[in-house]
Amino acid sequence: RARFAGKVNRADVEPPSRYRLDFEGQSPQAGFARGQVRVELEETTPGETRLRYAASVQIGGKLAQIGSRLIDAAA
Repeated sequence: RARFAGKVNRADVEPPSRYRLDFEGQSPQAGFARGQVRVELEETTPGETRLRYAASVQIGGKLAQIGSRLIDAAA
């Protein structure tokens, strides 16, 4: 188990339809992770919203050595 210190920033915000989250974090024990998530919201019917998202992540250090197999399996 590792703790990460990092930050998340919102970008390309177009309320209420879309935004992007850029993130990065580091852990002395595990390495680093950085990437972005693009989120789109679309009203399909009154009171119902479709959520679409796509994520892109880069990892390094021990996290990449051990976790890449787990991440590939989960994706």
